[in-house]
Amino acid sequence: MSIFGPSLKTIYKELAIEMGGEHIKKGWLSSGYLSYHYHNWELILDTYSSGGEDSTSYTRVRALFQNPSGFKFQVYRQSVFSRIGKFFGMQDIEIGDPQFDQDYIIKGNDEGRVGALLYDPVLKKMLNEIRRPTLKVNQRISAFRKRYSPDVDMLEFYRDGLIKDKDRLKLYIRLVCTVLDHLLKMGIT
Repeated sequence: MSIFGPSLKTIYKELAIEMGGEHIKKGWLSSGYLSYHYHNWELILDTYSSGGEDSTSYTRVRALFQNPSGFKFQVYRQSVFSRIGKFFGMQDIEIGDPQFDQDYIIKGNDEGRVGALLYDPVLKKMLNEIRRPTLKVNQRISAFRKRYSPDVDMLEFYRDGLIKDKDRLKLYIRLVCTVLDHLLKMGIT
């Protein structure tokens, strides 16, 4: 333990033990990542940096899933910039929950499915507990094409900062598991 508390590597190792996951080492100086299996999906908890001179670090949870319909969505908190974007016509789906609609920008390629996904009060509560969350299904990622079929996409949650609070990290993992459950119930995966 350092003067800054336990390292991310230590946190990931402890979480792996507590949750039945596995801490995967990536190198001597790396924190590695946590691999957690939920039903047929593997979730990866790790961190990354945006790079560049004004680099920002992020904590994220990702899971690959079958998405033959190509369903896409993105949910994130409103900001000054997103309000400007809305003024100029940026997409923002409203789901009929006035507070949630006011607090979040919601995008997607199927408004009905996005609304059905975000109808769940438990999912909305989890998002509201997280400062500046982003939850989305990424475009089909070409880097995976050689290993996965063309209908495999990535569900990704991230937020800024290197989060070391185990309860917060468990919340992020539960959030992704909840979305995967909903996608399965909706017949998307």
